[in-house]
Amino acid sequence: YRTYLPSEGQAIYASLQGSLDLGQRAADVDIAFLRRTEIGYIDERPRLRTRVHVVEQVLEPLLGMGHDLREAQHIAHEWLAEFGMQRRLWNAFPHSLSYGEQQKVQLICMLIIPRRLLLLDEPDTALDGAARATLVDHLHQLKAQGVAMLGVCHHTAGIASLVDWELALPVESLPVRG
Repeated sequence: YRTYLPSEGQAIYASLQGSLDLGQRAADVDIAFLRRTEIGYIDERPRLRTRVHVVEQVLEPLLGMGHDLREAQHIAHEWLAEFGMQRRLWNAFPHSLSYGEQQKVQLICMLIIPRRLLLLDEPDTALDGAARATLVDHLHQLKAQGVAMLGVCHHTAGIASLVDWELALPVESLPVRG
């Protein structure tokens, strides 16, 4: 959400619409467009809209991409079932879901439409084993399609097969804010 802007340097992203500096030079409207169309982000803390039913949140990206309602519902139901969401929860509000269930919904909303870049902050946090395997399977498929991924993970064992390049930061080298 552009909470932090760089004080110097550039982060050039080769969008389908042309190259764009994602730092201070990019307009908010351009960043919002990229987040809807090309860049997916998963936060380790699910950020779902509290007064919107689960299935409606999953439908939104599909409808935004031009799917008709019936087709979008079919796709959304398949994804919810694939990630192990109980059918009784599809019309629930997020506050009634467990942390793991909220994470599943957030993942589905990001993965359900094509992206070119995925930013993943602890994407498998709180997932059960079956949902974690489903996530890794989808990420493998996306990697094979050429989707770029940048992830932050404390435990890489479950996703080691996805890693092309790793930067391990020892805790003692990280800056401490007081």
